Amino acid sequence: MMLSSFFVLMAVAWPAVLACQQHVQRDAASLARRTIVKEPESVILKNVRVFDGIARLPPSTVYLSSGLIVPFLSPHANATVIDGAGQDLTLLPGFFDAHAHPETTADLLSFARNGVTTVMDMACSTRAECLALVREHADDGLPSVFVSGATATVPGSANANLPGFPANETIATGTREEIDSWVQSQLDKGASYIKLIQDRPGQLQLSPEEVQTLVNASASRGLQTNCHVAAYDSVGIAVEAGVSMVHHLPFDKSIDADLAHSAKRAGTISVPTLTMMRAFGAILAPGMYDIALESVRTLREADVPILAGTDANAVNKLGIPIATLPPPISFGPSLHDELANLVEAGLTPLEALRSATVLPSLHFGLTPDRGAVLPGLRADLVLVEGDPTKDISVTRNIRKVWIGGVEVV
Repeated sequence: MMLSSFFVLMAVAWPAVLACQQHVQRDAASLARRTIVKEPESVILKNVRVFDGIARLPPSTVYLSSGLIVPFLSPHANATVIDGAGQDLTLLPGFFDAHAHPETTADLLSFARNGVTTVMDMACSTRAECLALVREHADDGLPSVFVSGATATVPGSANANLPGFPANETIATGTREEIDSWVQSQLDKGASYIKLIQDRPGQLQLSPEEVQTLVNASASRGLQTNCHVAAYDSVGIAVEAGVSMVHHLPFDKSIDADLAHSAKRAGTISVPTLTMMRAFGAILAPGMYDIALESVRTLREADVPILAGTDANAVNKLGIPIATLPPPISFGPSLHDELANLVEAGLTPLEALRSATVLPSLHFGLTPDRGAVLPGLRADLVLVEGDPTKDISVTRNIRKVWIGGVEVV
């Protein structure tokens, strides 16, 4: 779908979104958790520059009500007015982190206070922790969390040997029937998409044929496939199979033009996680980050969509050697690091902002719901001081954050 079609779709759909807005009855436990936020309120933001998800707009007025961006408010509405006149303020869609591993309310609050309003969780220590974040905080004014199922891998692989990995969740025989059943079981347990692993050549992992079968089984159920990659060859296997997204970048050599154009033809999207690549490179191999930067430049030149993801995690609690897992990466602040890294890799500030707003919304299938500043969409918004369309570091200058119209405090 072209971006222009995205906006046409949202313009048509916003009345239906308004009509379908649900007011969920919260139980006492949910209300108790709301000590960190306030209820949704009506807000008028006047004279604020707007990045609408695509472009920088001149100073405008934006209205919030009942958790949504709305086209207007009654003059008699009891609204909070924020007037940006004389101030250098920019309103943006709430940010996505397209690859993270939150497991606690504190993780989500850290995301929220840094303007991250939607999190794509790419595996928890246990599925129960992942699903608890979705179920317990869906209406708390904390970030929306979407989760993968168990990671698709084989018995004895590096991932299967991690503490807490359920032994009964591996793909043992690799038959079409087993893989089909495995994918269905992830969907039944609440997966929003499927994650799989393609490690370095020679490692215990799914074969190219098994990857293809997994992609087909997922697609037949409307599930995207998100493939962890660690080497040039693993990217090639993922692209050949038609995975939806590749996460991370090769450690051994940069993606070249041929592979990048193959990814473009296959419709495969890149989530480079440069923040993780930089952190890993500083520990293991100084040249690793330069290889990653070159890969992103090549992918951009091939017009492969690039999404901002950080690999934010708290692996220290597992007691695993740092060479086995990524170093700890912060929940929230790292998203701003990722935007800066993407600009260093050659994206313009506008392109970097799109990678964390409209593009993940579009490619994760969350439109018309969020990712832009338009009437009818969720009031997931970030107000910053300065103009991040010119200077990406400005995204750190956060004045206010709203999630579903709830102001984060």
